[in-house]
Amino acid sequence: MTDNRATEEVFRVDSNGAMTIEWDVPIEVSDGLVLRADIFRPSAPGRYPVIASYGPYGKGLPFKELMPDEWQKLVSDHPDVLEGSSGQYQVYELADPEKWVPDGYVCVRVDVREQDGRPGTSTHFPSGRARTSTTPSSGPLPSHGATARSGSTESRAWP
Repeated sequence: MTDNRATEEVFRVDSNGAMTIEWDVPIEVSDGLVLRADIFRPSAPGRYPVIASYGPYGKGLPFKELMPDEWQKLVSDHPDVLEGSSGQYQVYELADPEKWVPDGYVCVRVDVREQDGRPGTSTHFPSGRARTSTTPSSGPLPSHGATARSGSTESRAWP
């Protein structure tokens, strides 16, 4: 099954000056399926290392909304979590772009197949899903090829 929305579809872009956020950017993967990514990057042009994540928790669902009790405990026990961050982009098990982008990183979050009504079939860690996370065939990733992993969610940088 393929996404009936064209990969050239316009997506929303926000900027707060130092960080540019591209929401629901289409990325075609090796089997032709189009997944959607949120990309947090420095506003200055250039090539940056990418922290890419592909996971089941919802790329745009803040940790504090997904698990409010756990979020409060985390912030209470480790107040440094919010140093340099509003927490609004902090998603469970993913890098906080408000902490990484100012240091020259791009954070890319890709929805898994079947996430939020996206096409495709998803099962827990099938071989096709692992391949999807490492072999996109297109996409606007301004990476210089560096790789990073974050949490237990499938994460990899795409050159």
